[in-house]
Amino acid sequence: MGLNLPSFESCIVTNAPEQRLFGDVQVPCVLSPPATSGMTTTEHVSQFVKEYRSKIDQALEEHGGAVLFRGFPLGSPEDFNTFVQAFDGWKDLSYDRSMSFAVRKRLTDRICTTNEGKSGGLVFHHEQAQTPLWPSHVFFLLS
Repeated sequence: MGLNLPSFESCIVTNAPEQRLFGDVQVPCVLSPPATSGMTTTEHVSQFVKEYRSKIDQALEEHGGAVLFRGFPLGSPEDFNTFVQAFDGWKDLSYDRSMSFAVRKRLTDRICTTNEGKSGGLVFHHEQAQTPLWPSHVFFLLS
């Protein structure tokens, strides 16, 4: 594709306010492209995921299963869907097949809103803990 991507290492953030140390493990791993990286499209983000997939997988393993992507150009459900799709090889579990009872609006084939049936925002919970099927990975987009 010829895209000039920032290095994976230049995107690692070690002083985000959300990060906590558990022993010597920093959770979550935070990735944010440098302001000068030129990463401005979902094509850039998809290529970043494909280029650095093994490092992202390693970060998931080493940082408690959590990677926070901050500052990447994901402004719409379609952009987020493209981002998720770049993680080739992870099998989708459709919301309908998951048998979850939460009230959600479908935004794309694999992107739904949070629980529309509750007021007061998203509260701490275990995603789909009440269902017999659960996803191997869960993605959230906060906008």
